[in-house]
Amino acid sequence: MADRWSRELANGGLGIDHEQTLLAYRHLGNALRMTGEHGEARRLDQTAFDRLRSRPDFGDTHEHTVAVALGLGYDLSMAGDLEGALRSDQDNLRRAIAVHGPEHDYTRRAKDNVATQLRQVGRYAEALELSTQLVDEHTRIYGYEGDRALYLVSERAKDLLGLGRYLEAMDTLAPALDLWRQSGDRPTTHHRFNADRTWAILLYKTGRLDQAANEARSAYRSLVLHLGADHDNALAAHMTYANCLRARSDLHSARQEAMLAVEGHRRKFDADHRFRLVAEANLAIVLRKLGEDRSAYKLTRNSYERLCATLGEEHPYALAAAANYSGCLMWAHETDEARSMRSSAQWLGFSVPIIPALLTLGSAEEPTSTSNRQRSSPK
Repeated sequence: MADRWSRELANGGLGIDHEQTLLAYRHLGNALRMTGEHGEARRLDQTAFDRLRSRPDFGDTHEHTVAVALGLGYDLSMAGDLEGALRSDQDNLRRAIAVHGPEHDYTRRAKDNVATQLRQVGRYAEALELSTQLVDEHTRIYGYEGDRALYLVSERAKDLLGLGRYLEAMDTLAPALDLWRQSGDRPTTHHRFNADRTWAILLYKTGRLDQAANEARSAYRSLVLHLGADHDNALAAHMTYANCLRARSDLHSARQEAMLAVEGHRRKFDADHRFRLVAEANLAIVLRKLGEDRSAYKLTRNSYERLCATLGEEHPYALAAAANYSGCLMWAHETDEARSMRSSAQWLGFSVPIIPALLTLGSAEEPTSTSNRQRSSPK
């Protein structure tokens, strides 16, 4: 669609370098991200960004350049370049402050994107500092209710979750979620369902397993209806549901749901993508519990090695994978390596809870844009 549109404009319309064409690219990129078409969104964002920066009447610090750049970090994150995504969003935050000042809505959205990328690389404490600022700023200006407030509170809860502060995360999320659920005239969006998924994870972490499974199933089904079964958020929620089933020892149902979730991730992502590797690691845990040790070993080893190669050994995903892989090594009678790996994982992960299930891992958040949509997908 974008190519056809560009040709039509160039042949008799405004032209590909016209301001309105480049802004339309940005809006189309936002729409493509919402439907999970990340590669095409990235191409449009980068085209518009490069052309705006190169034009002397716009340049690097024009408001249009800031607006288009809001999607670039997410595009890089989905392509697997987490550090590049963080640098891109940090650059755009500086750009937004220079153009709009620290209190402008664009600047707050750019700050939110930086918090998202810090979360993606496992720097939860820094993300929490920013997400707390954003919640305070938003509620001071707009109040506590509404789609945006629920989204921001949910993001802060995810930072607390990443730090292992589960009860504090529940205390943060519960009031906003209750307000949302009690409002009968409020339109339901994917933010509500993603917040439900985060709530399910917190219920699991605090031992309320039946409630967790019910919440996870509801969030997953709602996201499928709202976004489609192969959307990133729906896939992440599906694996959360499978993990909750496993936690309450409904292992055969957990295996079935985990297999379906992994198939979805394999359709959506390439073999080295972190979401697919995390999904496969979760499936391996179920297989181990069912005695399918050889298959579990192969999946866990592959996930661990690829996560280390793509994210680094100190990333929380890789640390959790190391803990899981050490258990598989014990099964394979490679006990010395297993003990060494578990010791290393615990040492490196002093500020990150090492858990035998990668339950909190999942889809990245969509970028904050300046359109009417806001976003996210809990970890």
